[in-house]
Amino acid sequence: MNAGQICVRVDRVIVELSVAEEFTARFAARVSQLPYGVPIDPGDAIGPFVDARAADRVTSLVGDALAKGATMLAGTGKPEGPDTLLRPVVLSGVTDRMRIHQQEIFGQPPSSMPSTAFTTP
Repeated sequence: MNAGQICVRVDRVIVELSVAEEFTARFAARVSQLPYGVPIDPGDAIGPFVDARAADRVTSLVGDALAKGATMLAGTGKPEGPDTLLRPVVLSGVTDRMRIHQQEIFGQPPSSMPSTAFTTP
């Protein structure tokens, strides 16, 4: 797995309204169970950020979202262990006025779930 070094990760998941609550709960539960730590441990799915600056940037994006009303469903949003290691995060209630919605994250999860879902005809 990568920790932001390559640009192939999901920043947002948009879910149909009829399954949004169940999906979000199951998604957050699964993300909470992801093993994270040092890249030399083959059991870890999520590694540290490339440097403290990258970790600080994501911590700031999460903090901005929480200050503007997002809810943290998984993770802590704060460095753990080495300064560049963050537990994977899931946020709900993310809106377009939050920096995490407007900017590319360039890091491991946080994965954000928009608060507005859609319905299919």
